[in-house]
Amino acid sequence: MNHAVVTVGLPGTGKTHSARYLAGLLGAPVASLGDAVRRDARTELEGAVVGREIGNWLYARFRERGAEPFREWIADAVDDCLPASTVVVDGVRTPVSLSDLRSQADRVTLVKLTAGFDVRYERVSRRNRAGAGQYGPGYLRRRDRRDLEYGLETLLTDEPVDHRIVNEADRTQLERELDAVVAAIPTTAAETRTRETRRDELYGDGSTDDES
Repeated sequence: MNHAVVTVGLPGTGKTHSARYLAGLLGAPVASLGDAVRRDARTELEGAVVGREIGNWLYARFRERGAEPFREWIADAVDDCLPASTVVVDGVRTPVSLSDLRSQADRVTLVKLTAGFDVRYERVSRRNRAGAGQYGPGYLRRRDRRDLEYGLETLLTDEPVDHRIVNEADRTQLERELDAVVAAIPTTAAETRTRETRRDELYGDGSTDDES
């Protein structure tokens, strides 16, 4: 893997949409921590489970084994994307996972996303995941506390940042800033033309959606 592009942020900051958007422009696969966690939770819990149940299961795993399960999920998700030369990694929570990526990839681009609590709560409450809209602000505060405890606080405050995006406007503004992230990645002239074509094909309809 030559390049890992990593999105980090609290729930509702737009990291998953950002990862998918960046992957579309770069022609890269997405390695998703959330997908890996939900898959294992549903297997172990034997059935359809909603966000609260997955969150409690995840926290119990963390209390038992610390950051190691996160390390394994990220490693497995990245392995599923290889031999792609560029991989977009969505949802890194722990410093050790980021350190693993730095040792595995020739280059790591870290994109940190932030937004105010009220903006994030509005986004999270509109998501289509089962039961998400039933939870009040206390649910998001608990998720925030757990994510920070997992190690996200260190990633957001201590790790050197390549790009910091305050995502409090609509999706169009977010995508402009993500375009700038891609533009800052060194490329050949042919790669630049290919990315511009992908941008027009994937996102050229001018539609907007602020549910990031």
